[in-house]
Amino acid sequence: MKDINFNEKDLNIDAINDIDTARNALSWALSKIRTISEELIRVKQELHEKNSQINFLEKQIESKNLEIAKIIKTNEEEVDARRKSLEMEFKSKLERISEREKELEDKISKYDEIYRTKEQKLLEDYQKRAEDLKGRWAQIETELWQAKQEQVLKQQEFDKIYAVKIQQERQKMQEEFETVKKEYEKSYNERIKEFEKRQLEIEEELKKREAVIKWAKDSFQKELEEKEKKLREKETEIESKIKEKNLEMQNLTKSLNEKEAEFISLSEVIKNRDIEIKRNQELLSNLEDVIKTLNIEKNALKQEKEDQIKNLLLEIDSYKNKIKEVENEFAAKLKIALEHERQKYGEKFKELSDSHKKEIALKNEEINFLSSNIKVLNDNIAKINEEKKQLEDEIKNLNQVIKSKTNEFEFKINQQRDDYEIRIKLEKENYAIELKNQIENLKKTFEERLESKISEIVFLKEENKKLEIYKTELQKELSEMGEKLNQMKLSFEREKQQLIENIKEEVSEEYDIRIKAVKEEYNKNIERMENVYKDKLSTVKSAIAQKDEKIKELEEKIKFAEEEKKNISAELEQKYKNEIKLAEGNFNNVISSYEEKIKLFDKLLENVKIEAEEKIGKEREIIKKDFERKESSYIEQIGYLNSEKENLNKKLQEYLEIIKDYEGKISSITSEKDNTVVKLSIL
Repeated sequence: MKDINFNEKDLNIDAINDIDTARNALSWALSKIRTISEELIRVKQELHEKNSQINFLEKQIESKNLEIAKIIKTNEEEVDARRKSLEMEFKSKLERISEREKELEDKISKYDEIYRTKEQKLLEDYQKRAEDLKGRWAQIETELWQAKQEQVLKQQEFDKIYAVKIQQERQKMQEEFETVKKEYEKSYNERIKEFEKRQLEIEEELKKREAVIKWAKDSFQKELEEKEKKLREKETEIESKIKEKNLEMQNLTKSLNEKEAEFISLSEVIKNRDIEIKRNQELLSNLEDVIKTLNIEKNALKQEKEDQIKNLLLEIDSYKNKIKEVENEFAAKLKIALEHERQKYGEKFKELSDSHKKEIALKNEEINFLSSNIKVLNDNIAKINEEKKQLEDEIKNLNQVIKSKTNEFEFKINQQRDDYEIRIKLEKENYAIELKNQIENLKKTFEERLESKISEIVFLKEENKKLEIYKTELQKELSEMGEKLNQMKLSFEREKQQLIENIKEEVSEEYDIRIKAVKEEYNKNIERMENVYKDKLSTVKSAIAQKDEKIKELEEKIKFAEEEKKNISAELEQKYKNEIKLAEGNFNNVISSYEEKIKLFDKLLENVKIEAEEKIGKEREIIKKDFERKESSYIEQIGYLNSEKENLNKKLQEYLEIIKDYEGKISSITSEKDNTVVKLSIL
């Protein structure tokens, strides 16, 4: 080792005079050659290692390029599959929506048919009832007309009979009505008083009944007004309920739209995260494969290095043996060997320098190629991002299409609901108008019947007045008859006194017998006259009794007419009340049916809302769990990838530093080699 540190200034060809110095020079040259050869071997090994590493990196880059191509293909396939699945889902949703629209249209048509059938039934029932009422009213009018005709005929017969009897009574009363005048006047006055009392009572009862009829009419009008108010209040309540339900429907649609937007945004985020997760998983799997291949290559390189070391040791041993032989032959062949070695090492050095330059150029080309590949990868990544953006835009467009379809569906539903509400309002208004018309018709019929009954009462009052006039005429005739009787009595008494005086003067006692006979005859005549007058009085009493009976019959007819009037008014009121109750019941049934429909719509909306909230909550929980799990795994994988990236960057920097060291060493070796060549040339 001392020879290795030999000073080059001491080398001088002229100084070699003996064998020891030559040996020392040869040993120094051989040691120098050995060190240079060892360094060259080491440099070759390092270059071989670097070449293997470069080849490995090239293979790794190719594998990564293949993996990137696979990833791109898988992403494209996944995007196509996702697009197809989304299109299928959208088609299925649109088909479901169309089916639901058809079902709703079928239901609406069914409800319309049911409502039309109910309307037809109600109209038929109303027409039947109207026809029945018309028939009954015609029967009542015919019965009243027949009763009026019978009454007219009876009155005509009564007038005829009464006129005949009055004539007979006048003839009789003119002859025989003197004695009965006082009794008849008393009884007649008493009966007149009783009749006047009865007339007053009848008038009071008529006034009371008219007041009762007015009260019933007013109460009926009040009930109708109260019922109309209730119906109006119910209409206002129903309209307020419909408005509230419309507001609830609008709020529900807004909340559903917001939740759908949130769900769509979450689904997009989850899709993006799923894509990133898949990419990271594929990168991890690729990195794991790369690590496995690196470990395999590392083991293979270890075995190769061990084999090379063994071979080198064997070569060193053989070379040592050869050196001994060479030392024996070196004295004779030193010059030839030096020249030969000089040429040989010069050629080798040139080859090494050329190969090294070529390798450096190749490495630079590989670095440029790798940088171009990296640019291509970046361009591919940019293209993938652009495709991703395009897919996102397509997804947004599809979501907009879905939103437009949902908006159209909601618009159709709202339009159908508005049409249905308008129909309900129109039907309600028509029904209210029909009720008002029915009530007005009932009022008109009731008023007409009241007017007819009032006209009958007026007619009966006129007849009563006629009877009173007739009664006054009879009273006048009776008073005239009484005056005539008084005159006849006075004249008869005067004649009697004159006869008595004449008889007293002219006739003697003979005529007393005649006077007695005349008195007896006169008494008989008086008795006969009294009997006649009694008979006449009995006939007059019977006639008066008949008149009283007729008056009673008329009063009974008036009472019967009033009772009929009351019954008819009560029946009409009950009928009208029943019809109003039926109308109210039908209206309440219609309102209850509409309220039930509104409740069903509310229940359906609540069920849809609850189902949507439950689905959204479940999906949100599942998405959150998957997102958290995937996020944690992604974070771990990203950390692992970042650490591996840093390790790879460090290794690349180390390799670059090693290459720089090798280049420096090669340059130093070349300089040393040049120096040794110069020294050998000097030797």
